[in-house]
Amino acid sequence: MSVLELFCAVDGCWLEFAPHWKASQLATGKQCLRPGQLCPSEIITILIHFHQSHYRTFKAYYIEHVQVHLRSEFPLLVSYQRFVALIPSVQAPMLAYAARAGTGLAQGSVSLTRPHWRCVIPNGSVPIVSLQLMSSEERPVWAGSSAFHCT
Repeated sequence: MSVLELFCAVDGCWLEFAPHWKASQLATGKQCLRPGQLCPSEIITILIHFHQSHYRTFKAYYIEHVQVHLRSEFPLLVSYQRFVALIPSVQAPMLAYAARAGTGLAQGSVSLTRPHWRCVIPNGSVPIVSLQLMSSEERPVWAGSSAFHCT
């Protein structure tokens, strides 16, 4: 999958997820922050592309590949240190994209009738009630650590 195809899939998912994410952030009392140079879709795309690459460390990938070869795709690229600081801000949207990709919904066959979000919130940092969009019968059974709360 090329960077452009990956970005289109991630951006389509983000455009559906963003209103729910922003509403949950405001409901928890977090203030709306001003937009940065890189949009969340671009950050997630770079992170996923790293995992698809042959690089062993993210620093080498970002400095040797992204800043050199992907500058035209991401014209407002930030420094490595700033990018690393931005990663926690896209943790939940990236997990939501991964959940959709696992169900095959991130490949362009998006259902517009009802959202199929399955958000994984580590350590309950965001109240699960604000992101609950699936009924209890529809929720999948997730295996793994009890430190993660799944909806």
